[in-house]
Amino acid sequence: MNAAELEVLKISWEPNNGSVQEASKWNYEESDEIIEVLFDPPLKPGSGMLKLKYTGSLNDKMKGFYRSKCKNSDGVEYYNGVTQFEATDARKALVCWDEPAVKATFDVTLIVPKDKVALSNMVISNSNFSMLIPIDSGDFLMSYLIFSRRRKFPSTKLIPP
Repeated sequence: MNAAELEVLKISWEPNNGSVQEASKWNYEESDEIIEVLFDPPLKPGSGMLKLKYTGSLNDKMKGFYRSKCKNSDGVEYYNGVTQFEATDARKALVCWDEPAVKATFDVTLIVPKDKVALSNMVISNSNFSMLIPIDSGDFLMSYLIFSRRRKFPSTKLIPP
């Protein structure tokens, strides 16, 4: 998998039929932006979910998940949280297979305060305290097609295309 500028804290495999197995270790090759995950004992063939816990930062590099400085109509500066994932910048925001030729399903969740709005290019499901942005796991996408933007908008009315 690919990652850049992220700190992986935990990796586990949850098979569809079986118990959760924690990764015994993982190696990060910074120059290649690749994470190699090792399980002991080795994983058995089958379907399941690979779960990762990691941290990253909101950067000013206009790549991955970054902050964008704006001014409102009164000239007051504020920041938006924006993503730029093309072509291999998704790895700066989430651990994934981040190569344009590779497609996968993604379930991504953003926790957004009530006074903010999150936009996505895929289906958004709602909750009481935040907006959850899952990308429908039936859609195979290249990682650079994932999009999100987090900011306070003057209106939350969305106009369908």
